[in-house]
Amino acid sequence: APSAGPRPDRAADVLGDPATVDPCALLAGAEPDGAEPAPPESFDYCVYEVSRDDGAVVLRVGELTAVDAPTILASGGEEVPGVGRHLRVFRHAGEGDDLCTRTVYFADEVGLGVSGDTYDTPDTTVPGLCDVVDEATAAVVARLESGRPVPRAELPAGSIGTLDACAALGDAAIASVLGTGNPAVTEYPAGHQCRWGDEAVPSLSVRYVRGEVSTEDVVRQEIAGRTTTFYRTEITDRALCLAETPPGVAGELAQIVVRLPRGQLDLACQAAGRLAADAWPKLPS
Repeated sequence: APSAGPRPDRAADVLGDPATVDPCALLAGAEPDGAEPAPPESFDYCVYEVSRDDGAVVLRVGELTAVDAPTILASGGEEVPGVGRHLRVFRHAGEGDDLCTRTVYFADEVGLGVSGDTYDTPDTTVPGLCDVVDEATAAVVARLESGRPVPRAELPAGSIGTLDACAALGDAAIASVLGTGNPAVTEYPAGHQCRWGDEAVPSLSVRYVRGEVSTEDVVRQEIAGRTTTFYRTEITDRALCLAETPPGVAGELAQIVVRLPRGQLDLACQAAGRLAADAWPKLPS
């Protein structure tokens, strides 16, 4: 049978290779008033700082996730009518004056996120926060439905932006943290991050991101010939340790995150070090 041709509601047809989408092209020329580009922090989304009369907003546009509409609705989300002709848009439960999120939904169960928050200015709320997010979401949908090809990110030779994070760790390394068996694996369409384990602890992630190593008072050690920086923290119910290294291309970072029950911070960092010893040799030299 002849092919039905590309569909305007499928990510595979609209976006092409998700790993090489330029997220900053999704809003280019249609940014909300007061929006200025912020320092990059991800291959997956573009960051803007938006100055408004009622406060400042950090806007993030473009992150792709595997998601289905029934799950969004079951969690209290709801569809926003009248935004696109082919693409659906959902708002999520729990939005307010400090966080607002929209998902542009493709028929092949891929979601593209548009979110705004005030977390860079704690204890601050912006009554018009969701207005910023809705304006950006409508502009992204219009761009995606325009039929114009989505521009590709220009990645230099040796960039980790071309790697699959789910291929970073061997089974033995994963089992050393999560035990034997088959842990749940959360893959992301662009391949820049991967998570093993569910929302409970223990769990671990590999992330390939953009940014600079912190110069704050942190712990550093050599692992697999690479300077590795460790960040440690405990939150309500878990201990979290992040290990990261710059792989070679300026402004890029490979990260490993280990989450264990609260009170096990040293064990989390020991685990992150073991995982780094397995993952770092696979990075570009």
